Amino acid sequence: KENQFMKTTLYFTLTLLTFAMLAFAPNSFAQDAAPAYVVRVIYFLPNDRQPKPDIDKMLDTRIKEAQRFFADQLAAHGFERKTFRIETDDAGNAIVHHVNGRHDDAYYQNPSIGGSYRAVDEIAEQFDMSKNIYFVTFDSSSIYLDGTRVTGWASGDSERGVAFVTAFEKVPTIHELGHAFGLLHDYRPDFKAKRVYTSDFHGFMTTTFCAAEWLDAHRYFNAIQKDVNNNTEIQFHPPELIEPPTNIRLRFT
Repeated sequence: KENQFMKTTLYFTLTLLTFAMLAFAPNSFAQDAAPAYVVRVIYFLPNDRQPKPDIDKMLDTRIKEAQRFFADQLAAHGFERKTFRIETDDAGNAIVHHVNGRHDDAYYQNPSIGGSYRAVDEIAEQFDMSKNIYFVTFDSSSIYLDGTRVTGWASGDSERGVAFVTAFEKVPTIHELGHAFGLLHDYRPDFKAKRVYTSDFHGFMTTTFCAAEWLDAHRYFNAIQKDVNNNTEIQFHPPELIEPPTNIRLRFT
């Protein structure tokens, strides 16, 4: 009887511990089932606003337009026609994660408390933002952030990133996704940047040859990653004197 009581007590204790772990585990554990290197779509709604009708369909259209744009750009610059992957359901539709904010619309537009970055803080409580790239659409009463003429912001590299936009138009979506992929502003003249414009989008950053060259090798544009274990070889060439007596050009291969 004593052994049976100990077994029952042990079973009961383990059951309680299991429920406790599930109850207090971070929400991100439930949200991180997406494959690696995909763009995940977030719809962030302040608590004083109603969701837009058919928002999932709207964002599915917007993110797929961006996919086609980047594929067209790579092809136009002579690279393989490919694009970034998105998180989809079994029917191929973009999965749109709805995140309800704790505060009202004005709170997330107040720069004195961090503005839209507070929304990202709340999203990070549910998603592991050290993985994947997140395209966040903020449902706002204004198309601008912090009262300025800025419709979005973004940051990222070849591993992770976030693109945050307030508007639902095509231009800010593509521009901020470009930043999330690691692209920087490129103000060079068209002939130097080798830009290829499309009829409906004239972005100075995402239409350059350098942008296409970067994205062609980007993790999010290549489902199959190639391991490279060879050491890089760097050859230093003799410097050139370009403006006497001190200005020289350093050359490397």
